[in-house]
Formats: sequence, structure tokens, C-alpha cells
Amino acid sequence: MSHHINPLRKRPFYDRFSLGLSLGLCTGLSAFIMFPVHANADNKTRTDTAYLTLGVGYYDILDDEEAASFRGEYRAGYDLYYGVKPFAAVDVTTDGSYFLGAGLYRDFFMSENLYLTPSFSVNYYENGGSDLDLGHHIEFRSQLELGYEFNNKHRTSVGFSHYSNASFSDRNPGTETLTINYHIPVSF
Repeated sequence: MSHHINPLRKRPFYDRFSLGLSLGLCTGLSAFIMFPVHANADNKTRTDTAYLTLGVGYYDILDDEEAASFRGEYRAGYDLYYGVKPFAAVDVTTDGSYFLGAGLYRDFFMSENLYLTPSFSVNYYENGGSDLDLGHHIEFRSQLELGYEFNNKHRTSVGFSHYSNASFSDRNPGTETLTINYHIPVSF
């Protein structure tokens, strides 16, 4: 007699929460990409700016291996598809870990200055000797960011991100980071 065992049942709450958060953010980002909201002309002119993003945060915020996180990103100002834009990122932590990645983001203005930005990226991860082993060198980051754009196009935001290797490995603890970001408009 074989018994079907639900793999989520064997996981502790934290793993189930991380899996649910990742699936929710990925589903939400997919919905934004698949069913785009057409920007009006005013919104279009405000969001064609490229940004250098600098962030500081709390790495592994929902567990006990916490460390400080320092992030730098380049967010392109051109659209690939209905407001979806590419970005590249590096994230280093005080425990020696780092992530190098690239992905997609989209800004949604909820008012004249308040915006919401979901993003998704694929990252190379190196443990760097920390106690937190994420189980694989490939990690996916899903992030939701709430921000404010000033009249001079500079921005500030708070972001919550989740890293997961999508079960590429038997070990997939995932981790979360809470960051405060400052976005500087750039042109090259």
C-alpha cells in the first residue's frame, strides 16, 4: 500500500510561508505583465527615466541568520513591453553572501507621487562563508516595493523581497530582505 505524502505538510511553517509568498509575488507579477494597464501620456513621460538605486536593509529578516544588506541596481528607463523594464542588481551582506542578478520591473503609479513596483530577477548566489546556505547558486528574487517620487524625479522606497532557488536543490530554505532604497535619476 503506497501513501501519498503532501510535501508541504512535512515542511515547517516558515518554508510553507516562503513558498506561498514566492508563488503569490510571481503570480501577481505575471498578471501585471500578461494584462498590462495602459499608461496615460503623463504617466508615460514620468516613467521613462533610468535610475541608479542604492539600498540598505535587513537580510534574512524572518529567521535567525540576520545581517545587514547593501544593494545597488541599475533600472533602465526604456520599455520592453507595456511598461516592463529591465534591471541589473548586486546585493552584498555583512555575513559575506552576495547576489548578482538581472530581471524585470514595472512601476504602477497609484497617485501623482505614490507608486508600487513589483519585480522579478534571476540571481547568482554565493554563500561567502555565512551560516545561511540557500541550497543552490541560482536564486530567484521576487520583490514588492512601495515608493514616493519627488518632483525632481528622485525617489525613495521600501521593498520586501524573497529569494528562493525554486527547489532546484533538495535544500531550499529561502530568505527575505527588507530594504530602504534611494533612486537617483541617471542618463548615459
